[in-house]
Amino acid sequence: MDLEKRIEAMEKKMAALEGQVQKRPEKIILEIDGETLSTVLKKNHD
Repeated sequence: MDLEKRIEAMEKKMAALEGQVQKRPEKIILEIDGETLSTVLKKNHD
């Protein structure tokens, strides 16, 4: 895969991630090059 296509794919993944954040801000799952990065955001309760 050439660099331009990799960048294009990454931009699509980032756009999908932004949509995911809006729908489910408490849990974000991002996949890059077949690896999954899972981040759980905990809300701060005072």
